[in-house]
Amino acid sequence: MTRRTGKHHNPRLNDRCAAVSRAAVSRAGRLLDEGREAEARALLEGTLPPQPPAGAAPDRRLIDAAVVWVHATREDPDTYPARLTWARYAYHASRALPGTSADLDRRQDSIDAYASALNRLEQYEEAFAVCREGIDLAFARGDVDDVLDRRIVLATGEYDRRCDAAGRDALTALTERHARHPDTSIISLVQTVPILLGLETCHRHDQADTVAAWIRVTDLDDTSHLDAILDSIGAHTGVGVHHTARVHADTVCARADCPVQDPNGATPPAERQRAMTARLLGLLLTGYDPDSAAPHPVLIKVASRYTAVADPNPGGHTPPPTAWARYAHEAVLQVPRLGWAQAITATRAAAGTLQRLGHPHEADQAWQRLAAFTDRLDADDTVTCRIATAEEHYHDGRCEQALATATTAVTAWRAQQTHTSPAGTIAVVRAEPLFDGCHRHGEHPDSHPIDISAFTDGDNATLFALYCQGLTVMAEHARTYHPDDACTDQTCREELALAADIPHRQLLRTVTPRYEEGHYDEVSATIGEHLATVDPAASPVAAGLSGLALLYCDSAAFTARTGSDPDRAAALRPSVLAWARYARRAADELDPTRAQWISASRAVMRAVGLCGAHTDAIQVANEVLDHQLAAHDTAGAITARLDLADALHAAGRCDEAATEADTAWTAAQRHYNPANPEERFTALLVGLGVGALHGDCHRHQQAADAIDTAVRHYTADPDTGPPVHDREHRWRAANAAIMRRRERHAAAYHPDGTCGQHEAQIAALVHRMCGDRLTGAPA
Repeated sequence: MTRRTGKHHNPRLNDRCAAVSRAAVSRAGRLLDEGREAEARALLEGTLPPQPPAGAAPDRRLIDAAVVWVHATREDPDTYPARLTWARYAYHASRALPGTSADLDRRQDSIDAYASALNRLEQYEEAFAVCREGIDLAFARGDVDDVLDRRIVLATGEYDRRCDAAGRDALTALTERHARHPDTSIISLVQTVPILLGLETCHRHDQADTVAAWIRVTDLDDTSHLDAILDSIGAHTGVGVHHTARVHADTVCARADCPVQDPNGATPPAERQRAMTARLLGLLLTGYDPDSAAPHPVLIKVASRYTAVADPNPGGHTPPPTAWARYAHEAVLQVPRLGWAQAITATRAAAGTLQRLGHPHEADQAWQRLAAFTDRLDADDTVTCRIATAEEHYHDGRCEQALATATTAVTAWRAQQTHTSPAGTIAVVRAEPLFDGCHRHGEHPDSHPIDISAFTDGDNATLFALYCQGLTVMAEHARTYHPDDACTDQTCREELALAADIPHRQLLRTVTPRYEEGHYDEVSATIGEHLATVDPAASPVAAGLSGLALLYCDSAAFTARTGSDPDRAAALRPSVLAWARYARRAADELDPTRAQWISASRAVMRAVGLCGAHTDAIQVANEVLDHQLAAHDTAGAITARLDLADALHAAGRCDEAATEADTAWTAAQRHYNPANPEERFTALLVGLGVGALHGDCHRHQQAADAIDTAVRHYTADPDTGPPVHDREHRWRAANAAIMRRRERHAAAYHPDGTCGQHEAQIAALVHRMCGDRLTGAPA
């Protein structure tokens, strides 16, 4: 071995290669066999050198690692050049190993990896040459099965370029293999399906029938890869249709059921691909009789796939799709330990297929078979399955069947000794919306109150979720199947309105935490997208939509005022105003006692004011003030009058704003008791706010007077009054609002007012007299 490497032997590189441990390679190989390519790749990329060593002695572990890594990265185009480099290394290095059995296996694996890498880079001729070398090696080792497998794989690869010769080679190899191994395995199925596709695309349908007769899908004992094989049939038919159009465009096929025949070019490619998929799936059913075949999971799966795409009247040699749809459904209902959910899924698929095939009576029989299956379940499962079946009928507009099935389910539940069964209670909750969606409100069969005493909080949450889901289903059904039914039932109207509000309530629960955290841009964008298709002027009042409108107005108005994008701000204003008006209308209707109406109105006032709709803001503020005065709520009236002063101030009506602010300050001094810590601190903030409002308009003497009075009469030692953290929060919020208002007001109405006559004096006064007594911090 030392002489073989000669002067090119590089101990340093060989030391790096030795870092690839046998355990890592073995582990990566197992991961690859389990379909966990990403993990295998990550494991090897931590140990493989950056590139294959040039001139190093052949290293078996490095060869094995390279082979596994090449296969693990086959789906990543970014690795294709590196794959080819490592595959070429493994290919050439394995040729230099002794001819032991293990080394020959290693060489064969390297050949496969090299061919795969070449194919991914579309170097097909070289890849085919490497594949032939693999055939020769298998032949030299006397492995006939491996020779046949490799001949079939090579023929599949060459089919698109030399279909006649490749077809002959494939048929010869398949014939020999069938003689040796007549039973069908996953490996033989994987290799045979592409050959069937090639034969069909070349109009060699009789030969395809012959090969299909050798396939017995019920021989399969390992079905773990069956879905992937069946999926690949539909995925690769496009290649076959393209081959027919390119190579056999002038061929006239005599078979009536030819899936690719299109003499006039009028059939869309997608339709030909569907026909080809149906043809290949039908070939897998060759030799089976749908009327007498025993239930078998593989046969059920193939039959279900076939009937889902088969033509209603296939003709020719194609299996009858209606009979196979019936078989698939009857067989699946006979599978031991089949759950009711799987039974309903199978029935839905079978009924839909039979409807598509033009046999509505057969579809009804499928539902009848499900009813018979349901009767064999235990009591709770019977009730649950019947309700789920009723919902299936309901979804498709079969109202009479849906309500009859729901009635049967609820009646059976009522006949039980106890009404605390979760399944029975859930059945009642799910059944009632079905009747309401058809406006048959008095026909619900249950008159007993639901006893939820036996349920946990989680069960009750489930019941509530099902109730909300039922309302949504009811509303959708009523809109779809009963749009012209005039219902006079008040409860029905309320439930339909509640159903329409459920999506709004769900979003409101989602965005409220983000709003409370101050993510206003995100909240306004999320709600804005949700409300884009909703007309606020035409929408009925609902709690969820009203809550969304308030959050949207507040967050979007803040974004419009503080954002750096003027175009976005301009685009937001119309929607903010529209939804603000909706929120006011909702507040009027939803809160006749005005408990929440005031806070909603204040939020609307702030939103429309920030968007520049000052007339609307002033009107809302006046309405709130009138209400508080009429209610003799002095504290509320003071707050409302300050809001009105702010609205007038923002509109540039400075004198009126000052008058309202002074009136509020006078009332506050009469109302708030300095001996009460909470009222004392509130009055202090009122006085400071009024003083700041005067200062915005350069009425500095009035500002100084208000602040001086507030500080002298309404400050106290820090160990009394609200907690420090509460004072700090309210103090900072008040000052932030004052500063924002001052900047906006000065820019809009006093752009040339550079007066700073009393600014420093007022700031020093506030700091000196109340800095430590407001927050507990030193002045």
